[in-house]
Amino acid sequence: MNVRPPEQVLNEQETRVIHLRDERKWTLRKIGEELGISRERVRQCHRLAKEKLGEVKAHGDEALCLLPVRAARIVQDCDLKSRADVRTAIEMGRIFWNYWGNSLCIDGKRTRNAGWQCWEHLHAWARLPGPVRDRKRASPEALKRPWGEWWLVVEPSSAWKARQTNKSGCDKPRSGNEKPTSENKNPTSENENSI
Repeated sequence: MNVRPPEQVLNEQETRVIHLRDERKWTLRKIGEELGISRERVRQCHRLAKEKLGEVKAHGDEALCLLPVRAARIVQDCDLKSRADVRTAIEMGRIFWNYWGNSLCIDGKRTRNAGWQCWEHLHAWARLPGPVRDRKRASPEALKRPWGEWWLVVEPSSAWKARQTNKSGCDKPRSGNEKPTSENKNPTSENENSI
């Protein structure tokens, strides 16, 4: 899993920039020459590293910077504040994996640019057991469709039959060129004609 422990929040480049800038007091230009990047990029790396370290100091292992970017964006978009909030959102079905559409869903809507790995990261960060990728082995709770009956999988033949059933309620599908018989007519139309 890519959910990092707090002590590994910085990547290699950010670690070197922090070391050279804060401990050795090198200039941005000298650090850029050493690492083969521009002064501006050194400044950006230094600022980002300081933000990450500040977030880890303030929030500990609850810091969003420990999550990969896409998973962190989902947590932010859902306005979740902690691991417990993420866990509750997953358990209550607000965030779920749609096994039928192979997509991560939030509030019943598919997310863009977030796939199975993101789902695994969210589970790991919320300290939930890892999700099961194979639909056949998934638990019944994971296969529930929490957003109503429209998630139900309808067999094509029964869907076709439902569309083809005539309005009088008989189960016999009509073909397109069949005319309605007198017994299939609406009784209110006969009363309107007689008046």
